[in-house]
Amino acid sequence: MISFPVSYLVFAALVFELKSQGTLSIVLSPLFWFASFFWVMTGLGLRELKQWSWYTLHAAQFFITFLNALNLLNYSHSDFKAYAFILTLGIQFFVYLIIERELRV
Repeated sequence: MISFPVSYLVFAALVFELKSQGTLSIVLSPLFWFASFFWVMTGLGLRELKQWSWYTLHAAQFFITFLNALNLLNYSHSDFKAYAFILTLGIQFFVYLIIERELRV
């Protein structure tokens, strides 16, 4: 989760079929930086198993869901936008379950 900014850009470029203009628009988006901040904080908190990382995870999940929806609507050139969004929701749910099991909240 600490490597979120770079890994998200690679994932978005592949799954959402972004062109270079779309990738640049994502990097310059304030929403991307909010999501990156919360994912990095979540990763740092989980590395030390801090309780506050559970709350930053919720904020990060909110921002990344909103960011994915905006990217699909504005910058995606994929013919399967709904499938791409469902895939991202599935990945988020899987990450959520893993972290919930680790923290045992």
